[in-house]
Amino acid sequence: MKCINLTLWICTLLLLSACKNQGKFEITNSTGKLVDSFYIMPDKRSGNNFIKLNPGEKSLYKTDMSNESSDGTFMLHYKTKSGGRFSDFGYYTNGAFLEKIIRIDIQPDTVLFKFEYSKY
Repeated sequence: MKCINLTLWICTLLLLSACKNQGKFEITNSTGKLVDSFYIMPDKRSGNNFIKLNPGEKSLYKTDMSNESSDGTFMLHYKTKSGGRFSDFGYYTNGAFLEKIIRIDIQPDTVLFKFEYSKY
């Protein structure tokens, strides 16, 4: 019995240590222009996690939310030739990313979001 309890305890610790609190986003640039200085908050690496997307380009973007312990919404920021844009979207709770992935399509006059959840 002690062996089973010890094995369960070790498996639980390994599982918890393997989990990363990381947000995953797939970004698509459908603007026809260069998207520069793109980032999403919250991110532990704030100020060091910028990407640039050429017209029609798609990229995977990850955020490190290990410093977050509260609830809130995400905020994205990017620049184009016509200026900077901000947009609030989604939700996280206790610093945890709820979705499997969020797909973001940046269009000339709007930003579209598609939230995909894991099947439990």
